[in-house]
Parts: sequence; C-alpha cells; structure tokens
Amino acid sequence: MLNYSIVKCKNTQEIILENGIIKVIIVPEQGGRILEFSTENLNVLYRDVDLIGIKGDINAEYIPDNWLNFGGYKGWPAPQSKWAWPPIFDIDLNVFAYNIVESESSLVVTLSSPISDTVGLKFIRKIVFEDKCNHITIKETIINLNEEPVQWAVWGNTQALTPGYVDIKLNSDVFIGGITFYQDFDIPSENSYCVRKEDKKILRLNCSNEEKFKVGLVTDDEIIRYYCSAYKHKAILFSQKFKYEGQVLYPHGSNVEVYVDDKHPYTELEILGGMSSIRRGESKSMEMIWQLELV
Repeated sequence: MLNYSIVKCKNTQEIILENGIIKVIIVPEQGGRILEFSTENLNVLYRDVDLIGIKGDINAEYIPDNWLNFGGYKGWPAPQSKWAWPPIFDIDLNVFAYNIVESESSLVVTLSSPISDTVGLKFIRKIVFEDKCNHITIKETIINLNEEPVQWAVWGNTQALTPGYVDIKLNSDVFIGGITFYQDFDIPSENSYCVRKEDKKILRLNCSNEEKFKVGLVTDDEIIRYYCSAYKHKAILFSQKFKYEGQVLYPHGSNVEVYVDDKHPYTELEILGGMSSIRRGESKSMEMIWQLELV
C-alpha cells in the first residue's frame, strides 16, 4: 500500500515513502538527499549513521573539514573544476523546501534549494514514487538565476553501499568514449577492473574499498548496473537508467563516473549530463530511473 510519513529525527525531518516493495527516505535539511532506497529493509545506499539528525553549517569556513558527507544521493553542478573541493555548502548542506502531491497511484515529492549565493543556481529535485513497483523516477534540474548566461551540466551523485561491483557497457562506437583514469586518483590495479572476457564490451569494476580510484567513460547503453553484496544472505541489483545525450561535451569527458573510496564503505555512481549555456531563468534537467531487484 502506498503511503508516506514525516518523522522528526533530532534536528531534521525525514520523509519516508513506502509501497510494500521499496522504501525511500529523503532528508530535506541535509541538502535534500535521498538517504535510503531499500527493499526488504536492505538499504542499497551508504548513510553515515553518526550524522543522522544533524544539519550542516552553510556559513562555516569553506574547507573540507567543515563538509558533512551524509551519504546517499545528491545533485551537484559540473564541472568540478569550477568549484574544486569541498562541494558548495549553500547547495550541498542547505535546507531544501519540499512539497508532496499524493494521488491514488503515486506520490510526487519536489525538493527546492535556496538560490546559491556562490554560483547563482537553484536546484529542483522531483521524485516520483509509484504504487506496487520496485522503481522510482528522479528528475534533477538546475535553474540559472544569474544575470548572465552560465555554462554548467547536471551531475547526479549516488553513494551506494559496498562491497559490490559495477557493470557498464562500453560505447557502441569504439572511437568515442574510451575508459578514463583521472589524474588526481590512483590508477586501479588489475584486481579492481577488467573488460569482461566473454564479450569485451562490459567494463566491470570491483568495489571492495581496498583501493581508492575513479574511472570514467562515455556509454550509450543508458544504464549502470551495481551489484551490492553488503548483506550476507541476499545480493541486490541496483540499476540506474538515464538518457544518453549523444556526442556532446561532457564536463569531465565522461557521462558516467565511478569512484571507490578506501576508508568508507561506499562507491559513487555518477551520471553527468552534457554542458549547456543556460540563460537567466532557463534550466537544464536530467532524469534517472532507479530500480531494485534481489538476485
């Protein structure tokens, strides 16, 4: 049965969506993040339990030590070179307003960020949660509220619980979108990645947290498959579907990136849209469909 509740947890509210098959938890005060996407009480997302109910300080000194990594899913503007690190506090740590529209067969949660003083953008996150299904739809939108046009892309970043492994199909055009190893990260060893011998078309990444690395590629297959083995008796297939935008300029040269951390039990599944010139009042969006299956 489709239902939702809003629960107070220390200094934050949690929006809980359930339909008898999957469960979603959204925390507006933690940057509008999705912090649980589960089936049978098995959450496929990483969540820092020490930060449950805690708010970030958007006015804190802009240094990495003051950024709070709550986990889960959030939206960022790309390329990263325009803001370096840490993520922009008045987006990533801010309080999002929210609205919930309920119908007989669906719940639609719309989260809206304040306008960022840092980059002049507003983020809108729309989550469609339907009855009797194992998937959700997420539409991530950035709106330019600067006086002048800006160049940005939408970047959806999901911290999935590890261990597990990722399968991504290589681009069907072999001359576009080779595998990228980023300079600021270690190159993964042969134990961490391979192109599957069966067909030589699937890049497989071992997400064991034994190595820290980041890999990118352009794929026109429009799906990331993450096999989570964090639970002893059940494996979970977490699929993220998205639209391939074609031979456009991607902010980091790839439309899919995977980052594996070596200190915390998560792997980042990252989907990036193409770069766009966005005039004042205009927007750019990216839509994803998340799905869970026990395998």
